[in-house]
Amino acid sequence: MKPTGKIILAFMVSLLAYSCELDHSLDMELPAGEPILMVEAYLTEGEPFQILAFKSTTLQEPVRINLIWNASVYIINGNDTVKLKNIMKFDRTTGYLYNYLHDKLVTENITEYELYIEIEGHSPVRAVTSPVGEVHIEDVRYNGSVLEVKSRNLDNPSSNFYKLRLSSFSGGSLQVVNQIISDMHNLPEGEITISLPLVEEVYDSLRVDLYRINSTAFDYHRSITNALSANRDPFTPPGAFRGNVENAWGIFTCVSRAGYTLYSEDQPEIYP
Repeated sequence: MKPTGKIILAFMVSLLAYSCELDHSLDMELPAGEPILMVEAYLTEGEPFQILAFKSTTLQEPVRINLIWNASVYIINGNDTVKLKNIMKFDRTTGYLYNYLHDKLVTENITEYELYIEIEGHSPVRAVTSPVGEVHIEDVRYNGSVLEVKSRNLDNPSSNFYKLRLSSFSGGSLQVVNQIISDMHNLPEGEITISLPLVEEVYDSLRVDLYRINSTAFDYHRSITNALSANRDPFTPPGAFRGNVENAWGIFTCVSRAGYTLYSEDQPEIYP
């Protein structure tokens, strides 16, 4: 395994989703030794504030999530400052893990959200993001091998990036069947179609989730995919993660999500 292998794997156990136009992005070269502070925060419209903060493992340690406890985590909007509570939560609908929460809801009519984290012995962590606009699933077609989802581009090209994920709940856990990120910002406002190839199989249930994201989140997730591909090839040098968090690795971004159940057997509480 390359020197960055376990770091990349530890990074990937955090969970993926998205948002809008951010102020800036950062290239982050992978070091080979010390644990790294990582932050993932996807502010989803209509849902509470939820953040994951953790440290990567070193090369000498087993791959696991080292959650950050007792940090002071704030989300700021103008004169409104919210301090998140240090509580662990696993979201069975999305499969995401969080360890800082607040019941205040993310709203679209906010101009900007700012993240500020204080951790003893570490420089303050900062990031800024803005809402991306709603996303809707207008039609879903599945022929057993290809899933097609229809939605609509907005008149703001910076918000016309998407993540499409198909998952199945079986055997007591959520399994991602396949997912794709799509850059649609060059297409005009109006109807779009995102296609996702699937292996024909009988699933207990199928859940479609469509996320509207921004270019920073798109680049972030693409950089993770590229880093994992490079990690499997001993002759390919490690790449750089792209994120927007200062003094940490990761992403702080808004996201809107629309869900659709293709079919569901005995799992109505998981697939509303």
